[in-house]
Amino acid sequence: MTREGLKALECVKCSSTYVVDSKLYSCSRCGGILEVLYNYDVIAESVSRRILESRGDGVWKYFDLLPLDRKEAVISLGEGGTELIRSERLGEEYGLKNLYIKDEPRNPTGSFKDRPNTVGISKALEFGADTVAIASSGNAASLSAYASKIFSESCVQLFSIRSQ
Repeated sequence: MTREGLKALECVKCSSTYVVDSKLYSCSRCGGILEVLYNYDVIAESVSRRILESRGDGVWKYFDLLPLDRKEAVISLGEGGTELIRSERLGEEYGLKNLYIKDEPRNPTGSFKDRPNTVGISKALEFGADTVAIASSGNAASLSAYASKIFSESCVQLFSIRSQ
């Protein structure tokens, strides 16, 4: 995506906005999550359904829609593109004609977290990070798998928070 396709980062909690180049992970005012705001008119000039369908499966077919600058920074284990399985009996039970279930265990680490972690680790690489850490109640193995592709094992720090 061209830089013009990205408008700003906006806090989902307090609506504070930040420039896209900010190396922020959360809102500096309230600690809320930052959402990427897009300029869809600009994106529509370079991305279409036809273009997306011509690319392979997986998360990175959507590179133009993700907040990364350089394709060289992409760290991938082949995530995404998992199968949709039609669930007729469950659909009948809920009165749905076409119910499909995404088969996420087919991701490289068996976790749906592979999708956001490939993007997160790639962005960390763009930012020049040499260490990543995660507070997790599960699925830390996914982050570890992606981080291990670029960081030495001693730099990958996993912290597990367990509910008491």
